[in-house]
Amino acid sequence: MKNKKADIAITLLVFMTLLLVGASLFIFITKSKPIRETILNSRIIEVVYLSEEKVMFYMTDAGEKAVQNGNFNREIFKQEIAKYNFDDENLKKFQQYIAEDKFEVINEGNLIKIKLNEFSISKPLVNKVGIVYKPSIEVEIIAIEITSV
Repeated sequence: MKNKKADIAITLLVFMTLLLVGASLFIFITKSKPIRETILNSRIIEVVYLSEEKVMFYMTDAGEKAVQNGNFNREIFKQEIAKYNFDDENLKKFQQYIAEDKFEVINEGNLIKIKLNEFSISKPLVNKVGIVYKPSIEVEIIAIEITSV
């Protein structure tokens, strides 16, 4: 009889151990999926931030060309932006936004600020809801009047 009680205890110990290991593996496998999704989502967000940086770069480049004799020329700025040939949909939308004169220019002495207040950057996802990011983009350009001596 003592032998049968020991066999039952050992059998229960083995089954409980297997149950604990199985439950641990199940939890580990199911909890690792959201980590992968988070990593993929951070890559998508990086793409959106990269689009924002590109918009700021092109605004700065065209803005520097649009400063003449210490003053900002809106038409030259719009022409410079129109010269670019963009493949990215967000940059095409930016180009259209500038062509429609939907930007603000603030003159503060030698500092010129160009702002896009209502511009949005989007990234569509496959079979999911896309990301729409609405940054407040502002670039600053120093306007220096160059005179010859």
